[in-house]
Amino acid sequence: MAGKSDPFKFNIRVMRGSQGAEVKEIQQKLNDFALANSIRWPTKTGLLEEDGIFGSNTEKAVRDFQNRKLLLVDGLVGPFTFAMLSQEDFVVGVAFIGIGVPQNDIRKCWAAATEYWLKHQPAFPLSQDEVIEKVREHAALVGVNMDDAVLPSGALTFTGQRVWEKKFLIKGISERAETVTAEFAAKRLRRSGKPLMMGDIEFDTKSMHFTIGHVRVLLGVQCSFLTPGDFTISFSFMDPFFAPHFRSIKLSELHKSSAKTAKREFMTWVDFGIVPT
Repeated sequence: MAGKSDPFKFNIRVMRGSQGAEVKEIQQKLNDFALANSIRWPTKTGLLEEDGIFGSNTEKAVRDFQNRKLLLVDGLVGPFTFAMLSQEDFVVGVAFIGIGVPQNDIRKCWAAATEYWLKHQPAFPLSQDEVIEKVREHAALVGVNMDDAVLPSGALTFTGQRVWEKKFLIKGISERAETVTAEFAAKRLRRSGKPLMMGDIEFDTKSMHFTIGHVRVLLGVQCSFLTPGDFTISFSFMDPFFAPHFRSIKLSELHKSSAKTAKREFMTWVDFGIVPT
């Protein structure tokens, strides 16, 4: 919910051409932000005219603000942009916490994440070791060498990822890590109604395979007003590597981590319904 469950704030979608009190409020908030941060908008005075008309200058200011806050830069004022402007908490998440699942080996985070994720399927519970065995069995069925799908260390290879997806009917989406946005993640969470699994690709020099790096389970996305001046976007995860296993990570930290480790891909697996075989 956004702020005090205000339906307008939750459903807000204001864009170029819009007019009215909502636009005027947004212009006021953009001007407040500019004054507080010594920023000039592209106008003669450096501030927007608070006339309630969403024109080109307002759109440029919105895009500038979105870029500064790691929001989707589309010039539209949706719930996340409005929340950041208003400095009010806004959360999109799934109602599923339960008990965290620790990975039982350094390379088995993907299997531990799957074990946690499968708790949505009470008729089909699997431990992480059973997940690994199911993927290896399915690899053999589709003509993939089992050790090319899941390495002896328990790491899932890039080839194995395809087997994993087919086995559990998971839809894989690949995108560059630095382009991951709160808006897209929230949209996928809403559409699925269940957690998402997020991981990255890395090259394993020992086996000479591309493998799936660290996999977490995404439970929610939120704007949070932490301290004065520190209003940020963060993702809530069940992370099988860390204890306690439920933690929040700033979106900026996810982007920086990717840049430092050269892990450029961020895969998001969306649950469209599991029909195990």
